[in-house]
Amino acid sequence: MDIKTIREKAKEGLSGFCRVCKNCDGRSCAGEVPGMGGLGTGSSFIANVDAPKRIKLNMSALHDVKSASTNLP
Repeated sequence: MDIKTIREKAKEGLSGFCRVCKNCDGRSCAGEVPGMGGLGTGSSFIANVDAPKRIKLNMSALHDVKSASTNLP
């Protein structure tokens, strides 16, 4: 099953509840209930989606591994 088929089936199953947007950020469905966008302007949902985008991790600060390996120990 490809992603297009999955999205089509999701839209069928969630019809009336969710638009199954490619990028679920609450902007397309703001103010629609039921739905992911929330009440009013949907600004709380949008802010909650945007918040993690402001976090940046410097992975080299978390450990001192110089070269990665996918081998099991």
